[in-house]
This record gives sequence, structure tokens and C-alpha cells, in this order.
Amino acid sequence: MGFKVIIAGGSVAGLTLANALEQFDIDYVLLEAYPTIAPQVGASIGMLPNGFRILDQLGCYEPVRNISDGFYLKSTVYGPDGKPRTQSSTDSIHHMEKRTGYPSIFIDRQMLLQVLYDNLKNKDKVLTKKRVSKVDMVKGGVQVHTEDGDLFEGDIIVGADGIHSAVRDEMWRVGHQESPGYFPPDEHSRVPVSTRCIFGISKRPKGMHEQTQHVCSSVGRSYLVVRAPGNRTYWFLFKAVEKTLRGKEIPRYSKEDLEKLAQEHLSDPICENVTFGSLYKNRIMATLVPLEEYVFEKWHYRRIVTIGDASHKIDPMSGQGGNGAIEAAALLVNALTDILEKNRKPSEAAVEAALAQVHTHRHERAVNLVAEAHQLQMILTGRSPMSKVVVNYLMPILGEEVYLKVAIPIAAASHRIKRLPVPKRFRLVPFNDELPAPPIVDKAAYWAPWILAVGSLGALLYHTAQPSTANVLVDSFEALRGLLPSPETGLAVSRELVTSVITAESPAETLRLRANLFSTLALWLVEGNRYGNNLAVTTWPSACVGAYTLFGPKALLPSLGLSTLLLGSGNIPARHVPTNTAKSILPAVLLGYGVPTILASLPIQNPVFRQVVTVASNLSPLIAAGLSKVFPPAIQAVKNLVNPPEPGVVIPDEEKETFHDMYNKTDVAPLKRTYAFAAGVCAATHIATALYTAFETPGRAGGLLFSGSSSALFGLASVALSTYLTYDMRYRGFLTTKQTVAAGVANVVSNVLLGPGAAFSGFYYFREHVVSSLGS
Repeated sequence: MGFKVIIAGGSVAGLTLANALEQFDIDYVLLEAYPTIAPQVGASIGMLPNGFRILDQLGCYEPVRNISDGFYLKSTVYGPDGKPRTQSSTDSIHHMEKRTGYPSIFIDRQMLLQVLYDNLKNKDKVLTKKRVSKVDMVKGGVQVHTEDGDLFEGDIIVGADGIHSAVRDEMWRVGHQESPGYFPPDEHSRVPVSTRCIFGISKRPKGMHEQTQHVCSSVGRSYLVVRAPGNRTYWFLFKAVEKTLRGKEIPRYSKEDLEKLAQEHLSDPICENVTFGSLYKNRIMATLVPLEEYVFEKWHYRRIVTIGDASHKIDPMSGQGGNGAIEAAALLVNALTDILEKNRKPSEAAVEAALAQVHTHRHERAVNLVAEAHQLQMILTGRSPMSKVVVNYLMPILGEEVYLKVAIPIAAASHRIKRLPVPKRFRLVPFNDELPAPPIVDKAAYWAPWILAVGSLGALLYHTAQPSTANVLVDSFEALRGLLPSPETGLAVSRELVTSVITAESPAETLRLRANLFSTLALWLVEGNRYGNNLAVTTWPSACVGAYTLFGPKALLPSLGLSTLLLGSGNIPARHVPTNTAKSILPAVLLGYGVPTILASLPIQNPVFRQVVTVASNLSPLIAAGLSKVFPPAIQAVKNLVNPPEPGVVIPDEEKETFHDMYNKTDVAPLKRTYAFAAGVCAATHIATALYTAFETPGRAGGLLFSGSSSALFGLASVALSTYLTYDMRYRGFLTTKQTVAAGVANVVSNVLLGPGAAFSGFYYFREHVVSSLGS
């Protein structure tokens, strides 16, 4: 006989596991306690990318997607007064689908169970009215007894039977008998409940728009109200309990308890024209339950294992309960196929080691998901000190990104079925197991290099800062005013000139500094316009002008490094620069910085004109930053002239050119041109000045790089920042270790051979290419 799995529970976890086992011809039997395999109990389920990817592997994604006759919902967060705190928009779902390949979809839990059941080839292996009552360990396997007197034998028993798991109780019983101390005594008493919930399905009430999803925050309670297929509405009322309940204190609520709680909140506003009473009056089904939030300490014993809610229970506000159950099923299949490839009848030690893998790969993730969902519920129910700040300020400012910045990393870190292919779908953000290398998860491995890089750049900022720069800028204005004729006398007050602030210790060093500043200014304008840096004030172009004014041109690269490391965002969606802006940066720097700098370098005899170009040169970062803001709307105006928009037609955000540009990566080519041009200017200047120095002062051609010169300090800043950013790409899994080492060596060598400006621009070209090439 082959290996046989007994699954207790026709849940999302149980049916997903059955589907996965069939893919590998692993025998199973599924025992469901209910009379039907997909009972309607009034529950809905939110499907997210981490669950959908596994369902896609099993051939169940498209059927689930097709069930929902409209899932691009307008999401809005409302306050206790029923007034919106965020703008109603479908952006979050469209962005999620573009970034991960899958949207978020709400459907009846019954519908998902039916899809999973219908997808099974061997439906005769699914047995209803089979509630597990006892599990016995026997030689080479397990015996499972059901309440109707039947007996089933297999190699392992999987408890996919929910938070009140009979299999888990049996696992504890057997464990306490055979191995006292292996399981904590009375772990049931640790399970906390701080929220109770009425969940239900209603006919859509009058006044509630179709295609909407509402999150309502109030003191002591919150609501999640979502459009459902068939002119219905899913809803949840989350109510804080006065004191956290544990173990035997947790009640089983009656219909009277349900009615009492509902009556207390009938007048609660959901949105402008709908109250909870409207929902409750139109209810089809409603149920009151306590919300357990807990991750059990151990999930397996010998040949018994629990998955899904039987091992970890998550607050449903996050939507990760059902999706986590699907992940757990995938991990169990991965572990079983690992051992069955080696031996179709593995030993008990091998089986137990395989079951332990589920805990190893998922326990920490489950703990984090439970904690994050709990914190979300605390915020929305006004039980967190941050509730008002998050709901009234952060959510309106950040918009859909406040959700996506949490949801996308959770999805990306999820698991899949290793030995099944993942259907090809476009996504901007790869899942972690699709990256060139596994991301590093150790927090110390992130913070230690970050602190070292910030400290190094801070020291370089201290050594390169020129606090007198602002005074020189003022003096250059005063000198120009002195050269102009006085309105009273018609004569010039002074003939004194003030030179450019962008100077160094020698003519060659001045040329290098000016070339390197061209590169730094261009890169700062790129960073300041990235999608992920909208609120990172230290990266804004205005911050560049401020740093130049306060610290001087020699300190601009350390300032850029610190601004990027302190607030800049390094995730994949954050990389994008609006295409019109990307096209504008090089012309803005050329005209705003390059032209005044070149003119200031010329031997102009006319003192007034000379001082004018000196002032323009001193203000060139401000001019370039200003032009970078002027050119993009000008480009768009030209586009509108060529292809005028239809009057009166409102274009949805997901159909706008800016939305498509982000996912078509149309900014990459103009950004690479900017980096290549900057690198070319800096490299040519570096090589030319090195040759000049070699002929003028033989033996010192390469010495300047390692002296106390401007180039040396600029080079140290270039190496420090590019080395850290290279490591950061390895930390995130964007590069393999070999690629990271090779890139680090190339950074150092190119700084010596081509100069720091060229090396850093070249590094940015490489970094842009690496990050923009991820995804599919």
C-alpha cells in the first residue's frame, strides 16, 4: 500500500490540501462533519494574492475570479460620523493586481469551498457526516474514529477542522500520555478574545452604491462592508469586549446575544446614507462569534499535524485567515513530496521531520500576521494611541499606498507548492521565491550596515561642509548689485567681483567638482521624484537646494546619501519616476546647471555679464530643480495639443497614461540616458584632468584621488553610498551574493579609473536596470 493522508475537515485548508495531494497522486480521504461539503453559514472570505497564487497552481483561480461579477471595488475609509476619511477609489485593487498578478476578491466562503470541491477528480474520497471523535497511534500509521462508529487508517492525520479542532485535542491527549511536557498544559486557557464579531450577508440596502467597500472606524467598534455578488452585501461588525477573555471564559453566543448587540448599534452610520440598521434589516444570515487570536505553540506530534485555524487563528479584518490556511496546505504538501520522493513508505522519524517543516516555515510568519491583524483592529476600533492619527491623517495622505505597503510585502513573502508550475501572469513585484536570491530576514543584517553607512556619510558631510556657502551666495548678489548703475547717480557703486562658489583647490579639481556636481544633481532630481518618495521630504529637489545652500557643493553627495538612507524607499513600486519627469531631468540639469557652469568658466571680460553668469552658476541647482518642475507639465501640454482629450470624459485612474507608464516602465529608458550622459561627462572630465595633471606635474596623475582633495572625499562618499545600496539590493533579494560582490568590486575600480561622478552614475544605471528588470 502507498502513503495515505487522512484529512479531518472540509475547510479551505482541507479541500486545498486534497486538491494538492491529487496533483501528486498521493492517496487521501477527507472527513467532513457537516452533512454537506459546502454549507452556507453566512460567512464570506477575502481572497488575496498569496492565496490566489496557490489556487492558480491548482487550477482554481479563474473559477473563483469568474464567480465575482465585479471585484474592482471603490474602497473608502469612514469615520464614526459616517463621513469619508479617504477618497473613494478602485486604485488599491488595480495596483494590487498589477503588482502581484492577482487582485483581492470577496466571495461567499461556501462558493470557494464549492470551487475547491468541484476541482477534485476523486470526489468519492470526500465523506460527509464524519466527525472525528478519536485518534489512535498504531504501528506504521494512525487510526481515526468518527462519531458514527467508522474507522479509517492512514499514515498521517491532518487536522484542518478549525479553531475548535477535535484533531488538535486528540493530538494533545496522545502527547500528554506518551510524552508529558511536550505540549504546554491546558494551552486552551491561553487563547485570548478581545473582540467579538457579527458577520453576515444582506440584500444590498437602499442608498449603498454598487461596487463599494467600506471600512468604518469608531470608538470601541469597526465595520467592514463589502459588495457581494448577486445584489448582496457582506458585512462585519467588530465590537471590543470590556476585558480580554481567555480559555473557558470565552462564551458560545446565543441568538439573543446576537440580537442584543445588533440592537445597540442600529443607528451607527456606515456611510453618508446607510446605517448598520439598514444592513441588519436586510440580512439574509447573521452570526455572532468571539474572535480568537492565537498561534498555538506546537502543531504536530508523531503522525498528527494541524493546519489553518487549527494551528493559528487570525482576526478576519486582515483577510489572512483563509489565505494563511491555503499556504499551510501548500507547505504540508511540499514537506510530504520531499520525503515521498525518497521513499514511498517513509519511516515515522522521516514523517515527523516532514510535519515539523510546516511549523518551521510558517510559525514565525503566523505570529507576525496575528500581531499585525490585531494591531489593525486596535487602530480601527479606537483602542490604539495611534487610532486618530492613522485614520484621520495617515490614511487620507497616503491613500491606497497605506494598504498596499502592508499587503504587498505580506503577499510577496508567502509560500507556494514547490513542484507545481505557477501560471505566467504579469506582475511588477516578484514573490520572494521568484527573486534571484532569498531576501535576508535578519533585522541585524539590515540595521548594522545602515548605521555604518549613515555614520560614514555623516562624517563625510562634516568634512566636506562649507557653512560659508550661503554668505558667498549673498555676496555674489551684492557684487552684482554694486556693478549696476545706481538709480540716483547712474554710476556703479563697486567694481569688485565675487567668484563662483563651485570651486576647489586647483583648476583641475574645480573641473572635476563641477562635473561630479552635474551627476549628483541629476541623481538627486531622480530620487526626489520617485513614486515612493512622495512624502520623503529629505529627498525632494527643494532639499537638494537647501543642502547646497547650507553645506556647499562639495557636501552634496553625502547629503544625497543621507537623504536617501533616512527616508527614501527601496521597494520595487517606489522606483518609478513619472515618465514626463524622467524625460525632463537631463534637459533641466543641462540648461539649469550645465549652461551657467560653462559660461562661468569662460574668460568673460565684461564685469557685469561675468557677475551675472557667476550668480546664475551659484544658483544653478535651484534653476535646475525649478526647470525639472516646469518641463513635465509643458511636455503634457504638448501631448494634449497633439492628441486633445475628449471634453467632459472622465478617465478612470487605472486607464490614465500615468498608471500605465508605471507598469510599462516607460521611465527606464530616459533615466538610463540621464545616467549614461552624466557618467560620460564625469568620466571624460576625470580622465582629461588626470592626463593634464600627469603632464603638468609628473607622478601625481592618480595621487589626487587619495589625497585630501575634493575628488577624494567625493569618491569616498560615492563608494560608501554605492556599496550600501548594492548590499541593500542583496538584502532584498534583488541580487545574488556573487553579483553583489562583483558589483562592489566594480564600484571601487570604476571610482579609481573613471572618477566618483562617473562611477556613481554608472552604479545608478546598473541599479535601475536590476530593479526594473524584476517582475514579469
